[in-house]
Amino acid sequence: MSIYDRSLTDGSTGSISVRLEDGLLMTPAGSSMGEFDPARLSKLDAQGHHVSGYKPSKKTFLHLTMYEAGTIETLC
Repeated sequence: MSIYDRSLTDGSTGSISVRLEDGLLMTPAGSSMGEFDPARLSKLDAQGHHVSGYKPSKKTFLHLTMYEAGTIETLC
């Protein structure tokens, strides 16, 4: 069951990230929370540079800013 189907998001689109020791994983650009495939995740280094996977969300800067501010560990 998807994030959308479980009513964990207000809409069917958006971006989610999780902080790792060496960077973060993030939903790619144009992701649908109703049909998201975890195999499509974007891997970024600690500075936000794309390392592997699909092209990351255009909201990468927002996620990095929140992590750097220390206000949140996982951002949805």
